[in-house]
Amino acid sequence: MNVIGNSRNYTRAMLMAKSIMNEFRADKMKGVDLRGAQLTAYPEYSYDRITERYENPMLGPLPVNKTDIIVKWKYKGIEHNYRLSMIYQVK
Repeated sequence: MNVIGNSRNYTRAMLMAKSIMNEFRADKMKGVDLRGAQLTAYPEYSYDRITERYENPMLGPLPVNKTDIIVKWKYKGIEHNYRLSMIYQVK
């Protein structure tokens, strides 16, 4: 039952992360970093949105950014998270 319960949480977190990333893309990938932002429809979940310059270990700094959406929740007292990343060219 624990596996099924937490699988539902991971699926929900994945859908939330995709939705948050789509909103970010619709806003032309602009906005301040967010930490601990609450999701009104699911108060037991929160998320971070962090954007940083992407650096390739072999090529060094590139004119691209990386944005991570990290959806977090607790299940039976243990913190879990799901991360969705997107790398995109800076104009």
